[in-house]
Amino acid sequence: MSVAIMTANRPQFSSKDLAVGSTESKAAATETYMSYCGQYEIQDSKVIHHIEGSLFPNWVGVDQERFFEFTENQLSLSTPPLMIRDKQQTGHLIWKRVAKA
Repeated sequence: MSVAIMTANRPQFSSKDLAVGSTESKAAATETYMSYCGQYEIQDSKVIHHIEGSLFPNWVGVDQERFFEFTENQLSLSTPPLMIRDKQQTGHLIWKRVAKA
């Protein structure tokens, strides 16, 4: 599985070179983006992500638990409380199935 979450309006680097950016530009890009990938397994109403790669290096080799629920045309995914900016927060994602045209 692979996750990539980012804000809609991310700041751009002043350079077109993929490997070049000021320290400030790199920090701003990191503040507006999160990604991780790895294997996963389903346990009851939970999905366990076995993190193999992540922008946040502390998660590599760590399992992340998510709760899921299917209702009609919707999948809801939520996290247990996480520390984000020194506050415990819970993340929620909702996917809705779109009818075929």
